[in-house]
Amino acid sequence: VQGEGMLPYKGDLLIITKSLKDVMVLYNLGFISVAPTSESSFLPSQYFLKQGERFSRIMLFFDSDETGLKKAQEFSEKFGIEYRYIPLEYGTKDISDFIEKKGVEETKQLLKKLF
Repeated sequence: VQGEGMLPYKGDLLIITKSLKDVMVLYNLGFISVAPTSESSFLPSQYFLKQGERFSRIMLFFDSDETGLKKAQEFSEKFGIEYRYIPLEYGTKDISDFIEKKGVEETKQLLKKLF
């Protein structure tokens, strides 16, 4: 699991995103996150259950493209967790593109709204 080494023992919110690059952007902005090996796969079941004991809330944050939205909805229904995505009107599909295009402050504002 990408980002596992940066997790605290316990926390309020764990974000499951799609890539190590997005884990790093979120981490630099103060958010705890991990990523499976690919967006089309999910975390191992035992690992996911363990994180549910460590974190008060778990949320999916995949890309806002067709694949990302489809997989987020699928995993949300299967595992009973909420999901968020960058609204399409922003013109970026993931958080690393967003921060590059809009900058740190606007990215922080977006994340406050989403999470």
